[in-house]
Amino acid sequence: MKISIKLPAVIVCIGFAGAIAVGLASYMTASGTLAAATQARLTAIAEAQQRAAADLMKSLETSALSTAANKNTLAALMEFRKSWEQAGSNPAVVLQEAYVAGNPKDAGAREDYDSAGRSPYDKAHKTFHPALRGYRQETGLKDILLLDPDGNVVYSVAKTSDFAVNVADPAFAESDLALVFQSALAAEAKAAAMTPVRPYAGLGGEPASFVAAPLTLGKKLMGVVVLVVDVARLDAVLANVSGIGETGDVLLVHENGEIQNESARTPETAERLTTDLGGPVVAATLAGAPTYGVVDDFRSGAFNAAAVPLEILGNRMAVVVLQGDAEVMAPLAALRTWLIGISVAVAAVAGFAGLVFSRRLTGRLARLQAVMADLASGKLDTEVPADRSDDEISAMAEAVTVF
Repeated sequence: MKISIKLPAVIVCIGFAGAIAVGLASYMTASGTLAAATQARLTAIAEAQQRAAADLMKSLETSALSTAANKNTLAALMEFRKSWEQAGSNPAVVLQEAYVAGNPKDAGAREDYDSAGRSPYDKAHKTFHPALRGYRQETGLKDILLLDPDGNVVYSVAKTSDFAVNVADPAFAESDLALVFQSALAAEAKAAAMTPVRPYAGLGGEPASFVAAPLTLGKKLMGVVVLVVDVARLDAVLANVSGIGETGDVLLVHENGEIQNESARTPETAERLTTDLGGPVVAATLAGAPTYGVVDDFRSGAFNAAAVPLEILGNRMAVVVLQGDAEVMAPLAALRTWLIGISVAVAAVAGFAGLVFSRRLTGRLARLQAVMADLASGKLDTEVPADRSDDEISAMAEAVTVF
């Protein structure tokens, strides 16, 4: 291959290789920087969301303990227990008829009914119900239940289908109400119990969480107060999706594998109580270690995920902040396109410059080669073209003039 071809080709290849090397190094550096920044950003958001969720749950624990410690709550329980025993041989039937089936208010407004008559229970209800109703409304709870040590629900603010039942009844024996009642009975004084969000028969299968605390008189157990938590409060706490793009989301996963909140990002999809979010990242976090990684099998795509553990009242959970991998990597895609364009431009400039330079260089060599060929054939009168450049080719031209 002639030098006139090899030299431009070598210059173009060197220029293109240099451009690719610089572009690749820039891309790798940017990729590492973006990955580190994404991890730091998502982790910081996960930690903030974990604190918000923990604050909510601790406030519910505090509410249960303060309600149990309130003398008026104990007085109400004592009166409801006493009047329950005075309601006949089957107080559950009597009270459900009076305050549920016979309640003149709509199902969602049964708490507005202060008294069903003049029985001892009615008098106790008229005395204590307004204050307990006001507390429920003030705190945003679904309901407040008072249970005696035998598991009878002797009082309910909302008067749903769990009012006046016993937690040992077949319909409730496996419910979280029965579970939290037993946990509160076994708890030490000034200790609360909590259940995760799960479907609850007393609310027609709607999801609910319970927080309970024992009521004591001295060292004697008098009963249990149960707060029925409105799960919408948890949704509201975890609804902040700022800083995580268009695909970002915040989800709370219980150790049973079920998502505890509804996503603010996908209101059209019910994600609470599903097991859609799992994998090594969530598993490691539920084991107690803050974790960062990629979740590959969520919403039919890959998501960058930062997860932080949350444990309260025996419940282990993971606060998981996600953002779609495609969205996270979008700046790199733009950078890649830009670097390719720059590399091509640099290669083109280098190629053009190399072509001009090499053509000039090889042109001089070609003229000198023609002269040398004429001299070699015996044409000693051949004129050597003047070459005023101060380089090796010029020196060769001067040497040829000797012939």
